[in-house]
Amino acid sequence: GMQYQIDNGAWNDISGESVDLTGLSNGTVICVRTKGTGTTLFSQPQDITLAQAEKPTVTFTATDANTGTLSGVTTGMKYKIGDGEWNEISSNADISLNDLSACTISIMRNGGEELDSDAQTITVTKPNAPAASVQNCINGNDGKLTGVNNTMEYRSSGAGSWTAIDGSEVPGLAAGSYEVRYKASGNALASAPQTVTIGSYAAQLTKSNNDVSYYDSLIDAVNAAKNNSGSTVKLLQNCASGQISITDACKFTIDLNGRTITSTDTALIRLET
Repeated sequence: GMQYQIDNGAWNDISGESVDLTGLSNGTVICVRTKGTGTTLFSQPQDITLAQAEKPTVTFTATDANTGTLSGVTTGMKYKIGDGEWNEISSNADISLNDLSACTISIMRNGGEELDSDAQTITVTKPNAPAASVQNCINGNDGKLTGVNNTMEYRSSGAGSWTAIDGSEVPGLAAGSYEVRYKASGNALASAPQTVTIGSYAAQLTKSNNDVSYYDSLIDAVNAAKNNSGSTVKLLQNCASGQISITDACKFTIDLNGRTITSTDTALIRLET
């Protein structure tokens, strides 16, 4: 029979043709000897110094909201996502990963006659949706996304592709619904999208001192004009209006600007002074 010893531990009998060993590490020394019997001495031990495969240096690159690529892999490695099963790698080609969320990816190199490598751990993150703002359209296609930066991208809601943002605002947009998200970058997946809506202002108020304000409804603009004598309310789009009541002496101008006003009352403006 034979015996084995791990480092300077106790000798252990080997009862079959093999034995499973645990707790091994790089540099561990295993000694194996044949036991003595009767007048036969124990043999000189065979010393086996264990080596360990090199830890991988694989790169993960996020490509979208739930996809990414492992590159720098080689045959003989294996990977797993979170606490999932190990997947053997059988080529040097990049590996596309799908259905990802924030997680960890572990990669090991199979050792063969050496110990398997230590695991390389890659932490994949997914940021929260951004908090962009909007500026409504004044004259058609002049709405804006604001509060954005070059880590983000946007698209019209329902569109397929995303457009990278390269500054603090995105000008020249038509009224409508848009999605904004953080781009996929490095180990970070693209964020969930934020949905924002760019509207169209109904009217512009120019005060006598040339200060300009914009309003979502005609009545709001007129109500402001009633407190600013000598001001001008200019329509920016066709408007539907309820009755506008003027109860105090005031003077302002309504500039139709080529638009129309549809009143839901018998009189658009009722004087009640």
